[in-house]
Amino acid sequence: MTSQKDMPKIRLEQYKRYLKKEEILYRPAVMTQEKQRDTPTVTCAYVLGPMLNAFIIWVLQNALRAGKKRLYFLARDGYLMYQTAEIYVRRLNLPIECRYLSCSRYSLRIPMFRLDMEDAMEYICRDSIGVNLSRILGRAA
Repeated sequence: MTSQKDMPKIRLEQYKRYLKKEEILYRPAVMTQEKQRDTPTVTCAYVLGPMLNAFIIWVLQNALRAGKKRLYFLARDGYLMYQTAEIYVRRLNLPIECRYLSCSRYSLRIPMFRLDMEDAMEYICRDSIGVNLSRILGRAA
């Protein structure tokens, strides 16, 4: 029977097996682990990094298929994705321009609401603790 203590090691070995199938994801993870062995670094190397990479590859492939010439990555959350996409675009000489747009999520609400009024009303009027007119108006920006 596997002890709770051994679970992180078992999980790491599982991730290694999955990543070995994709050299582009596996090589950076192994290089990172050789330098540092602390849990956050290893987790980023074997989980976060490969997932971020796979997502950006998917985004770029879809953009190419759709004929998109420019991708915007939004402030804060999109910065690592922007940097990753920039590396792929440069190294693979892709015909896509990547831009980093500094904005708040709040500033995107009104244009987003305009695009999908039904979804906007769901968001604005959803149930929550302490819902009142002030909170509803705040959600509506």
